[in-house]
Amino acid sequence: MPPEIAGPPELAHASVVAFGATNASTFLVAVSTTFGVASPWTRLRVGIRQMRAGNMVYGLYRIDVLERAGVYRKVVIPDRLLFAELSLYGQFKQVSQVLWFRRWYGRVFSLERQRASFFLSRRPLYAYVPWWLSHTASLFWTFTVRGDGLPEVSRAAGVVVAALYFVCATLVHVRQTMRGGVAHVAEWLGAQWRRVRLIGAAIRRQGVKNWLMAHVNEYLGVPRP
Repeated sequence: MPPEIAGPPELAHASVVAFGATNASTFLVAVSTTFGVASPWTRLRVGIRQMRAGNMVYGLYRIDVLERAGVYRKVVIPDRLLFAELSLYGQFKQVSQVLWFRRWYGRVFSLERQRASFFLSRRPLYAYVPWWLSHTASLFWTFTVRGDGLPEVSRAAGVVVAALYFVCATLVHVRQTMRGGVAHVAEWLGAQWRRVRLIGAAIRRQGVKNWLMAHVNEYLGVPRP
């Protein structure tokens, strides 16, 4: 075990460097680190903006802190909410060693699959609420209504936590949506360019007249000779 994991008491979570792979490439996956940041407000803000919860969740936790954060609460994308709460209780640190590996097969993330996994019998209506809204409501309920964060997080501070999370998480969602839109457009343009190249190769191989006649006959339903 790396010695950094058995760190100071203010360390709430430790992650290792992940080695990832897709069908096209291999890469190292970095995670968010707030080690050395004393302010819980700064840790929360940095954690929300730079969080890589899908990789960070495979780490080591201090059990008492993890229990206070509720582990996985009954919301979609619960790992993001978990690390938001953990950031208020302690710091995150990444150990600079590659100790695990994961492979991606296309787009594996799906909210519908999460709903089916987390709510086996009946899915509550709030499971369809946008994640940044349900997380905000959960934080307000946890810290302000129930007071589970006392003494570190007062009930009044819980209102600020929920508001800060709402603002930062909304910006993260907007950024992710824009990035996803750009990726979809780039993917569509790439597919069209590949189609143009295939058509160009077919025209060079068959000639313009033969290529046009073949497609006209196919459109009209004329059987091939």
